[in-house]
Amino acid sequence: MGTSNAVFMYPDQIRTMAKGIETVGQTLKTVSNVLYGAIMLLNATAFIGFVGGTAIAAYLQTIQPPIDEASKVCLTMSQEVNHSVDVFLAL
Repeated sequence: MGTSNAVFMYPDQIRTMAKGIETVGQTLKTVSNVLYGAIMLLNATAFIGFVGGTAIAAYLQTIQPPIDEASKVCLTMSQEVNHSVDVFLAL
């Protein structure tokens, strides 16, 4: 049984995949920013009587950190995929 150490890659398709991952990361970053704005708005309205806004803001604050983390993971993964293509092409 022979083994092959050959590596084959379609750089353009891999870069397209990396761009898609980057787009997801940027979208999640935007979602996080919108959530932050909503949280600030709900906290501000709690001072003028909309007490239910505080509960909603607390809920949004629990889902914002995982969205931030997913965004960071996607953006890092996109950079790493692009770097892999760069290294492959440099060989």
